[in-house]
Amino acid sequence: MNKTIVERFLNQIQVKHYSIITLTPVDEVFIISNLPRTWEQDFIKRKLYAQSDIFINTRNKITPLLLALPGIHHQM
Repeated sequence: MNKTIVERFLNQIQVKHYSIITLTPVDEVFIISNLPRTWEQDFIKRKLYAQSDIFINTRNKITPLLLALPGIHHQM
């Protein structure tokens, strides 16, 4: 995932703070975020994904998402 493309899209829909977290089947964590690097490091070090209801409930699911908003014409 390209951070520049993600940032451009999120700016267009006026999302100021974001964190996109990917957890692989072998518990590797990848983060694309504009939050402080210390937050990312702490999230990974403390394995906070293991306590997150979002991660627990969606761990074995892949749900593609197509977000269509007025004024945004598939620029990603």
